[in-house]
Amino acid sequence: MKRFLFPVIVLAVAAACAPEIWQSRSANTYFFFVGGREWKARRLKDLYKAFPDQAAALKSFAKEHRYRMENAQQALQIITYLQELLQK
Repeated sequence: MKRFLFPVIVLAVAAACAPEIWQSRSANTYFFFVGGREWKARRLKDLYKAFPDQAAALKSFAKEHRYRMENAQQALQIITYLQELLQK
C-alpha cells in the first residue's frame, strides 16, 4: 500500500498547480508602437492578422528560432523583427 501513496500525492500536487501555470501562460499581452499606432498582441496569430504582408516572414522567423509569445524575451525578439521588416 505504501508504494502507491507517492504517485497519488504527486498527481494531486501537479493537478493543483496546473491552473496557475495555464493562467500565467495565457495572460501575456504585449503592447507596442509601429507607425505611430499602438498595437496589442497575445499570440502570433494576432500579429499575422494585423500585418498580413509580413505574416510569412514572421512565421518562418518564429519557426526557425522556435520562438513563442508566451515567453516575454522571445516575444520581444519577434516584435523587434517585425519592426525591422516594416522599416524595409
